[in-house]
Amino acid sequence: SIRTVVRNKDFRTWIGLFEKAIQLNPQSSYLKKDLGILHARVGNSKLAEKYFLQALEIKPDDSYLLFSLSDAYTSSAQAQKAIEVLHRTIEVQPEFPEAYFNLAGATAFLGDEEKAFMYLDKAVELWKIQGKILEAGEAVEALYIFLAQKKGDLREKVVGEFLNSNVT
Repeated sequence: SIRTVVRNKDFRTWIGLFEKAIQLNPQSSYLKKDLGILHARVGNSKLAEKYFLQALEIKPDDSYLLFSLSDAYTSSAQAQKAIEVLHRTIEVQPEFPEAYFNLAGATAFLGDEEKAFMYLDKAVELWKIQGKILEAGEAVEALYIFLAQKKGDLREKVVGEFLNSNVT
């Protein structure tokens, strides 16, 4: 059990702990998800992807697992794969504003600003419904700054005007 692993100190890191725990319970999607998150946090997106995919074999309709996998793809500059997984995430959980926001970012990264703003509008709409106005404002600002930096044209006035007209 996990208690035995902890008591015997058969691990050198948290990653080692989760790897050992998965050996003891290979059908745990939660352990695989957590190990994927740990790998993502230390910058190993390939191993994060591996464990998220393994967890999804056990729980294929887990929207948070799908969302985490899309983050791993984004971190490894695989925007198209991230977009595909985000669409699946939204199929599973249509009221997931963070998925729409990440979809906006990934499509903007690939150069499709029109779609990016469509997804951003949906994320903002959902955040407003959920009473998360701060998240909505930060998301809009982040996408505008990303697009401005991508174009080499940071227009803070335009960002501020957009925020005042669309988020409040």
